This record gives sequence, structure tokens and C-alpha cells, in this order.
Amino acid sequence: MSTLPKTTAIELRREDWVLHLTFNRPERKNALNADMVGEITAVMDAVHDDRSLRAIVLRGAGGNFSAGGDIKGFAPGQGEAAEDPVVASNRNYGQMLDRINQAPQAVIAGIEGASLGGGMGFTCSSDVAIAVDGALFGLPEARLGLIASQVLPLVVERIGLTRARMLAATGARFQAKEAVELGLVHHLAADVDAMEAKISEVLAQVQGCAAEGVAGNKYIMRLGLTRPREEVIEAAAQQFAGAMRSDAAKEGVDAFLNKRKPAWAVD
Repeated sequence: MSTLPKTTAIELRREDWVLHLTFNRPERKNALNADMVGEITAVMDAVHDDRSLRAIVLRGAGGNFSAGGDIKGFAPGQGEAAEDPVVASNRNYGQMLDRINQAPQAVIAGIEGASLGGGMGFTCSSDVAIAVDGALFGLPEARLGLIASQVLPLVVERIGLTRARMLAATGARFQAKEAVELGLVHHLAADVDAMEAKISEVLAQVQGCAAEGVAGNKYIMRLGLTRPREEVIEAAAQQFAGAMRSDAAKEGVDAFLNKRKPAWAVD
């Protein structure tokens, strides 16, 4: 079991094979600052190779998911001899999102209140997004003279170029129902209690899957986005052969043939 770092800008709670990660700057609607970015990055690095951890649930404290970057913490700045601090800060944010997007665990986002700008990055890097009816989404950066730099590639992957262009060009805000229609969010919940019930339902589904199978599936999907088709075919074949010979497959097949739950699905 991995050792979790100490944090202040996020709250962590591990329950057996599930890690609950809560953005904890409610006074700023969980807007991102350097501390939050650094702590999330450290947590994702710490748990990356931990196969006893099978799911990560992202939430926001105080009734909001995340309102994006903390504008009060922004400063135009000037390039310095070593490196422009704005470049470094934005890169750190992009690398943090990449850690979440490439996590081998199932990542579930429970969204209420605001999921704007950088908050959309968390939504789009999750495997399953569940939003409370009335939750607010959007890419408002252009309205501030900024760009949604690190978020846009994830938005394009999530909903396609045509829809992403519409959101980026208008800065429009929209609610959870439209987010479901766009494919940004998978499930709509009537209220917070319904969202929490849906999270529990999804976790039960994840529990029925071997950690190795989820990790392998996510790896192949990421590879398919970046590598030539021939390379993906070969990598997928190699991955499948390894999976077929794994202890997880032996257990899963035996459980199926004997009409019982596999070991990882037993409470």
C-alpha cells in the first residue's frame, strides 16, 4: 500500500481500495493554486504503481467542484534568465492533469457547483463523470484575455474538435444537462445525495473488474491516441498475451467457469 503525502490544499481519505481526493479551498470555490497543483501531483505520483488502490474519487469541498485557476494568484510577470515563472506554473498544471489522465486506476469525478476552466480539466481527465443537476461548466478563459491552454487537448479528446471549438470560441457557460448531451459528463444526478449514490454504484462496478484489466485498458486507449495504428496493434497483442497469462486472468476465468465472484470482487 502506498504512503500518501501530507496535504493542506486537498483532503485525502483512503477506504480500502478507494482514495477520496477532495479539493479543499472552499473559500475560493476550490480554484487552483500552486499548492493544490503540487499536492495533487505528489499524490498521483505516490499511488501510480499501487494496484491495491483501484479507484480515485475526485470531489470539491463546500459545494463546488473547481472554479478553475485562482485569478488572484495570477501575475503577468516577465521572463527571467532561468525560466519564465508563468511558463513553469502552467506547465506544472498540465503535468498534473496528465498524471490524472494517465492514472491506471479508475478515476471518478463527482461534480457539483462550478466546474469551470481548469475545473473542466479535472472533469475531462476522469473516466466517469457524475454531475448534479445545475452544476455549471464552461471555458471562460477567452473572456479574460487568456487561453485554456492545458485543458483544451483534454476537452477535444472528450467531446471532439467541433464541440470543443464552440466552447472555446464563445466562453459559454452551460449546465449539467447540456454537459451530458455534449458527452462531457456521463451521468446526471438530481441532487448531491443522488450523486453520492451513483458514485457508490460506479464503485461497485469497478470492484467487479481486476485492477490489472482496468490499467491495461486505459494504457491501450492512450496509446491509440498518440501512436501509429501498426504500433498500437502490436502493443495491444503483447498486452493481451501478458494479461492472458496473468494471475488475474487465471482467477477471473476460474471464477467465471465456476459461477462465483473473483477474489477482487468479494467484499
